Amino acid sequence: MIKVSNKDSIIDIIKKIESCKKDEIILEFPIWNSILHNYTSLKILKNKVKDKSLIIVTHDVNAKKIWKNLGIKFSIVKDENVIKNIDLLKYNYTFSEYLLFLVKSYWKEIKNFLFNKKEIQDKSLWEYNKILKYKYMKNEKSRVWFFISWLLISIFLLVFIFYFAVNKTYINITPEITIKTRAKNLIFREWESNEILENKNEIKLKKISKLIYITDTFWTSWIHKDPALSSRWEVILFNHLKENISLIKNTRLETAEWIIYTIGEKITIPAAKNNPDCIDDEKCNKVIPWEIKTNVVAKILDNKWSPIWDKWNIKSWTLMYVPWLGNNLKDLIYAQASKNFIWWSSEYKKIVWWDDIENAKKILEEKLRAKALKELKEQIQQDNKTNNITYEILWIDKIIEYSDLQITWAEDIKVWDTKEKIDLAWTVKITTYLYNKELVINKLKSTIRENLLTDIENINFINDDSLRVSNVISKTTDPLTIKITAQIEVFYSHNFLSKTSNYVEKLKNTISGIDKSEALKNLINNPKISDVKIETRPFFMKKISKIPKNIVFKINKN
Repeated sequence: MIKVSNKDSIIDIIKKIESCKKDEIILEFPIWNSILHNYTSLKILKNKVKDKSLIIVTHDVNAKKIWKNLGIKFSIVKDENVIKNIDLLKYNYTFSEYLLFLVKSYWKEIKNFLFNKKEIQDKSLWEYNKILKYKYMKNEKSRVWFFISWLLISIFLLVFIFYFAVNKTYINITPEITIKTRAKNLIFREWESNEILENKNEIKLKKISKLIYITDTFWTSWIHKDPALSSRWEVILFNHLKENISLIKNTRLETAEWIIYTIGEKITIPAAKNNPDCIDDEKCNKVIPWEIKTNVVAKILDNKWSPIWDKWNIKSWTLMYVPWLGNNLKDLIYAQASKNFIWWSSEYKKIVWWDDIENAKKILEEKLRAKALKELKEQIQQDNKTNNITYEILWIDKIIEYSDLQITWAEDIKVWDTKEKIDLAWTVKITTYLYNKELVINKLKSTIRENLLTDIENINFINDDSLRVSNVISKTTDPLTIKITAQIEVFYSHNFLSKTSNYVEKLKNTISGIDKSEALKNLINNPKISDVKIETRPFFMKKISKIPKNIVFKINKN
């Protein structure tokens, strides 16, 4: 369990979290801690623990809604022990709480005083007993009046102190956090190990290479074993024209699904006959088409140059058209399957097709590049862990090179080869440049702090993970030299306790003497303030103190 004090800032808590190696981070917060009521601060803590579980243990139940929204587990500690040591000057109690505490204390003393009577030793002497009892009762009454007078004086003094001596207003402010991007131009250069670094804005580039080898198996397309013999079937040709139609051998017939068949021989279809049964009825067929049967052979590829596979098995009465006749004659000269085509999927073999080779090359090249980059990153992480360094790839365009790309076939592969699979092996050499990320971040942090000339602003947090390259200014080779602009995100807040700025004095003059609700509205609308709480002493004062010196600003550090 990590104990958090009211003096700890958000940066102090993050450092404690980073030093904790446990999978479950438990933070014990004191009551009235400002961080528990700040959404941004809690979100930063939640993101900082990453995949670990975050549990908050505290007496404070007021910020429960914020914790639930962020998905943070919490445990409320209930402590009913009475706080006996009260420091009035720090105002741990309100007026009503302090008065109640005094009354309870006085009542305890009254009980001890009134009921602890001393016994009279000689109870047989009646006269003496009567006199002693009278004196005792008289003394007892005097003590009661003395106590009541003392209590009234104490209450009067307490009211006087709260109303006159301690007439102050406490403004508890949570500054608004502003995220700003800060940049710095740096020179990344490849230089020898014995070369002395002269420019403080130069960063060493380290060249790294790795040879990657990958193998993979790709399956080829399916095709029929012997389409010239096993793909023949019978169709019926129809001629609705009143003239003979001759079709040469290999005339194409095409279905609606782009499957192509060819006529196995030259054939002539006689002209259609007049229908003697159709005389006056315009809806009847005036001619009877001539029908003739012939065999067709299916093409291996359809009209889109794709293998047909078992789509050859068309149903009976499927229409086929002669493509070169055009739309005018399409419905006059056509063919239909005489029965279901069922014998054309008996045997298949896989062959190598154009797409098989090209797709295998593309897929394998992408896999090879991805594997090369993955293995190189793993090697960099292992080297960083072993040598306790923080090298990373300089992520700019064309910084990663792939060379010596070679493909190796298990055997000579050609289109139309009968193969069920293709075995490929490929090698590639990946080359890139690394830089020390920690060194770059430190240079940026140093520049940021140097540019913070006054104490008007506070740096709350610098996000190391936000480091990025925003611009490549120039790039030369032999040796490789790259001038870039590096950026990082910085969390700023206004310093309301700055002695060099009169901003706080202006705020005091703005709210002095007005109602608490109006002052709260004015302060909460200030762009530099995230949250604010106003406390007045004594508690029944509804207005801000008219004396600016009695208005005390307190900052909730986060």
